[in-house]
Amino acid sequence: MSYKLSYLNPIRFHQSGIGDFAYNEIPAHEFQRGYNQVYFHGDRPWIQVLSATPFAAMFMKLIDNEGTVYKTWQFYRSGYSYGAWFTFDWVGVFPPASVAPAGVYFLKLEIQDAGGSLVFYSEPISLVASQDETLKIVYTHDLNEFDTYFTIGTGVNFLLRVEGGVKSEGLQPGGKFTMFQDLDYQSLILQAQPYNVEKFTFGPSAGIPNHLADKLNRIFSLSSVTINGTAYTRNEGAKMERNGETDYPLAGWSLELVKTANPYSDAFSEYTPKSAFTADNTLKTADTTLYTADQTEYLP
Repeated sequence: MSYKLSYLNPIRFHQSGIGDFAYNEIPAHEFQRGYNQVYFHGDRPWIQVLSATPFAAMFMKLIDNEGTVYKTWQFYRSGYSYGAWFTFDWVGVFPPASVAPAGVYFLKLEIQDAGGSLVFYSEPISLVASQDETLKIVYTHDLNEFDTYFTIGTGVNFLLRVEGGVKSEGLQPGGKFTMFQDLDYQSLILQAQPYNVEKFTFGPSAGIPNHLADKLNRIFSLSSVTINGTAYTRNEGAKMERNGETDYPLAGWSLELVKTANPYSDAFSEYTPKSAFTADNTLKTADTTLYTADQTEYLP
């Protein structure tokens, strides 16, 4: 039977005996450097498989490099169809550290049908309790396309984590303005819509592989994407920009995004807890020394 794994799944898989891990696909003349995709204990990535038959049994296993199984889940058939394809979903949650201590793991996808069995392996996953400067990207879409059934209204959201953020120089204040100028070039703003463009950088200092950059590009083609709980959309005309070195397989990638809601204020709804005032009131003064230029007049 035939199966499909959409590129929009948050984790890349390859079929055992046919494909390979991204590390093993690095050209021989390039520097050999791998990448482990980060996830937290308790995360639910969500993986969807399209199947040509409704009569398939699918299992997901969390294994380490030695093949030891730490957790087994069963896919469920959602009951929805994507054209002629039947959808199967894995909604497993990564187990706590008491079951799978922090470390590097793989997901093993097993599919069994009347014709036999197929085995797929994920890229390596770094499972941790937490990690600074990690972006939690949750995404869905308002249409069923891109070989993905988004099951509108049922709460299906894919989750991808990647290192990154907005650098200090990544903020670009902008806006759209309707202007009027009379014959004397006296100007008047008739309508203004200020907004900020935020240039996100994806990847740690060592960078991320191309297949993850491809996923991010596809994700920011969807109708609903949040980063750490804030909704963003791709800036008009924005493209992924590679920041890397020649003959090095990993790179940082940048993309211009704008907040979907374009807020005009900071909103507050929580009460301030009662506690003693402990702020540091020390005055830190800048060096105000005046550096004067030589103003000697040189007369002829």
